[in-house]
Amino acid sequence: MSPWTSTDKKSVALSDEQQRVLRMVVRDEKNIFFTGFAGTGKSLLLREIIEALKKKYAKNPESLAICASTGMAAQNIGVSMVDGQFFDLLAALAVALRKKKTRRPFGGIQLVVTGDFFQLPPVTKSGKDVFFAFQSDAWKESIETTVTLTQVFRQKDNRFVELLNELRRGEITPAAKQALTRLSRSLPHNDGILPTELFPLRAEVDRANAARLAALGGQSHTFTARDSGSAVPAKRQKLLDNMMAVGTLELKVDAQVMLVKNVSETLVNGSVGRVLAFEDDADGTKVPLVEFQTFKGTETVPVSRDEFRAEDSEGKLLAKRIQIPLILAWAISIHKAQGQTIQRVKVNLNKVFEKGQSYVALSRAASMEGLQVLGFDAKKVMAHPQVVEWSKTLDQVSKRDSET
Repeated sequence: MSPWTSTDKKSVALSDEQQRVLRMVVRDEKNIFFTGFAGTGKSLLLREIIEALKKKYAKNPESLAICASTGMAAQNIGVSMVDGQFFDLLAALAVALRKKKTRRPFGGIQLVVTGDFFQLPPVTKSGKDVFFAFQSDAWKESIETTVTLTQVFRQKDNRFVELLNELRRGEITPAAKQALTRLSRSLPHNDGILPTELFPLRAEVDRANAARLAALGGQSHTFTARDSGSAVPAKRQKLLDNMMAVGTLELKVDAQVMLVKNVSETLVNGSVGRVLAFEDDADGTKVPLVEFQTFKGTETVPVSRDEFRAEDSEGKLLAKRIQIPLILAWAISIHKAQGQTIQRVKVNLNKVFEKGQSYVALSRAASMEGLQVLGFDAKKVMAHPQVVEWSKTLDQVSKRDSET
């Protein structure tokens, strides 16, 4: 067993509203959709729901299927949303697979759905209109309860939370515009950790990180992942490509890196640090010694290889990657940043081109003090009009649910 042991499945304390959702799923067996602002703990709650349902159906594990809209969602739980036509197809398939005849949506299967439609929209073919899951007939027939999580854990500043909520809706008040314009100043980095710059495209990320790494000089150390799995090669490779851990990781002393797995209360997915040296692991292989910046100060640890897995609903291993759980962190993509909390973030809104991208990027920051915004343009803060209209009915449903 590696001394570098992650704690992704440790028990957590849920808020009152999260516990309410958990009860409605496990005890009341409701078909439910829960959503919420960025940082309200949707992914955390979903993981707790999954663990509770696994215990409930331990004697009949085939009764539980855990699905995701993308490969990245399968790894991180809760990213871009399901296409509406795909949701209708799932409903038809579920009915067909049920042994007994029924007219109930999804053949009577209980549904637990989560996500935030205000974040990145479904990926569509060129020229095809976006069709959200909530627009599908199956959604309207099957989702009986909707809950909006409101308690934000990522940001502690109420002013910042309100600003992000405006961005989420695509609304820019004069006060919000003024606040965002002020954030163009440089961020201090006396500890040597530069703000992580978020880019819409992976090619931009690769170029930025490669340039920074080359500028360091010195000897490079390359870590190649050990991959395996039972899925057919093409599917396995797609699953591996969507894992946070990369196939080949090149590092040097002073490289800025980000942890991509939860390890302890202080070292979590999104923690940023700097490589100090390379030393021998317990099995004699070289591993990076990293100084991380945490909310308790600095923490220096050797980072050994860890395991990343993709399984089907029955627990069958489809793809596995054993790799150092780090990525270069001078820059990362907005897509990969979803679900993460980053202490220092730099965003150039001139590069944003998709609805929801500005909101996703800016909401990664833990505070306004750790956020730099360049190229602010109110036109770049976009929410999809169909989502805005649908959310008005959602607010009414959530309010009605809270009164019952």
